[in-house]
Amino acid sequence: MSSTDSSGASSGNCRARCRARWRATEVGPARLELLVWLDLVVGGNSRARQSEIYRDQKKRLEPLSGDEAALEAEIARFALRADRLMRILEPEREGDPGLRAVLERLSRWGGQTHYPLALHLLDLLDEGRTTAWEAAEALAFAESYMVRRLFAGLSTTGSNRVFMELPKELDKENSPSEAVHRFLSRPRTGARVWPGDDAVRDAVRTRPFYKTGRSNQRFQILRRLEESYGSSEPVDYDKAPLTVEHVLPQSPAQQWFDLLAEEATDGESPQEIHNLLVHTLGNLTLSGENARLSNHPFHRKQELLDSSALRMNQEIAAQERWGRKEILARAEELADRVVGLWPGPLDEVVQSDDEWSGWRELREILLAVPAGTWTSYGELAALIGTSAIAVGNHVAARTGLHCAYRVLTADGRIAGGFRWTDDRHSGDPKVILEAEGVPFDENGRASKAHRLSSTDLAVLVGKELPEETPSGSAASQTGADEAGTRFETLLRANQTPEVVEGVLAALRFWEEQGGYQVYGKATETSCFPTVDAGGPGSSRALWPIGIYPVTGTAEVVFQYLKRRPPFDDEPLRRALMERFNAIDGIDLAEAKLDLRPSFPLEVFAAHTEEIRSVLEWFIHEVALAEARRSIDDGDLAVF
Repeated sequence: MSSTDSSGASSGNCRARCRARWRATEVGPARLELLVWLDLVVGGNSRARQSEIYRDQKKRLEPLSGDEAALEAEIARFALRADRLMRILEPEREGDPGLRAVLERLSRWGGQTHYPLALHLLDLLDEGRTTAWEAAEALAFAESYMVRRLFAGLSTTGSNRVFMELPKELDKENSPSEAVHRFLSRPRTGARVWPGDDAVRDAVRTRPFYKTGRSNQRFQILRRLEESYGSSEPVDYDKAPLTVEHVLPQSPAQQWFDLLAEEATDGESPQEIHNLLVHTLGNLTLSGENARLSNHPFHRKQELLDSSALRMNQEIAAQERWGRKEILARAEELADRVVGLWPGPLDEVVQSDDEWSGWRELREILLAVPAGTWTSYGELAALIGTSAIAVGNHVAARTGLHCAYRVLTADGRIAGGFRWTDDRHSGDPKVILEAEGVPFDENGRASKAHRLSSTDLAVLVGKELPEETPSGSAASQTGADEAGTRFETLLRANQTPEVVEGVLAALRFWEEQGGYQVYGKATETSCFPTVDAGGPGSSRALWPIGIYPVTGTAEVVFQYLKRRPPFDDEPLRRALMERFNAIDGIDLAEAKLDLRPSFPLEVFAAHTEEIRSVLEWFIHEVALAEARRSIDDGDLAVF
């Protein structure tokens, strides 16, 4: 055999070994992008963006292109990290009970914020550079950082960046848990602070916990509190149909108001007491009897709670009444448990601030509201966890508040009695808004197309909120036919025959172009016309719109497209917006190019052909980008 033949055979054997090693992992193509991004972050690139991982990894691997041994070692390293990632994604794979427990809690918490830290800790553990106890302790501090911030109502802005910076800090000290504790305790701006015990206790007593964070996060906090009682018969949370329950009901009968009236002070109404207490942690529990508990009087709820297997419910049932005194007393007891279960920052660096964090968050949000848009007092209140009245009073009283004139009533009017508190502006706020691009109708109401919802505001400030996005593929989505039937049933029940035919015709056209439909899992079964950028079965799915049959709207999902090639290129998103806006009845605000503006489904009835044209253009642009990518993608094919 010639040396050339020998070299070719060696190269072929290397590729075969690499492929075999990689195929032995269980990450799969859907999680490969996550792994490659985490590899960059843990490797020290704390600024790595998931939309740019191909470029960054290619640059990192280029020096190895002619070294087969180095390439094979790189694949072996990726395979090890792939196995560790699976222990994060599926904590039951972790062998150590203590580390497995904290990984399970973080998994149930949701999100990817802790992934860089967890992966690096598992690297250290498997390499013998730390212990399972140290790794669990370090992750417990990370969990506490997120939980305490939720209690305090702090924005999630900056949290991902904090955790992306953590891996390199672990190599500076012998103890990973001490490194994490010290790093998260560092003095930072309000957006990144780790609340101390006093701030957490005050939040437990006064903040509307039920309106804070995501529903699964609130559930996990109550679950951990229940588990802290150490019941001899622990609850099987996977099987028990438990949900968060208000003891003092959200919509109480008169008997409840009569009870609260007994505790009212001069000038205080039972409704005001109810509003202050109903959503606080002291009034919340877990129950599988929500429908039966409803807004019944307390003595009826006692019977049901007393028969519960949950210790916290038995303690509530032991009370003679349930009013302000009892709710506040329970809040104090739960606050003790909270600060014990989730330890706080190092004492010497705890930051103090007398202002409620929600008002700081409000200032952040108003700074992010772009010209040409407006929002309402209610949308702001929903995001920071208070009432529209409270927001209105604060905006009216706070001097120097940036762009408060962009906050209008729910129907888009300038609030009665509006006065300027910002020295940079004066005159008629309606005139200023119109100059910025917000149209008003003849009744003085701002255009709904330019309104920012609480979800839009959350996106602008980087706050995590539950979002409905499609999942699955044309080949693997289970239950697609059943979901499609639900979608069509809802569409026919809520829209006119002309709208129904227009929407279904557009979806049939989409399928003819090689796309397919994916459906949301929420009560309103939404439809996402989806295409696989890499061909059938690819994990790179794109969808231009989400169709909501009950609310009668179609959202153009710029928020997601901006993270997905080729639409991470702003001019291409702008071209998509312009094509939609050229259709009569569609008015997507320029300022919403990174959000999810919507238009009414009625447009499908009269302009099906124009919408088909936009969808055809979308698929064409995806295909062109994929062709360009295929040309440049050969040197990373081994992955």
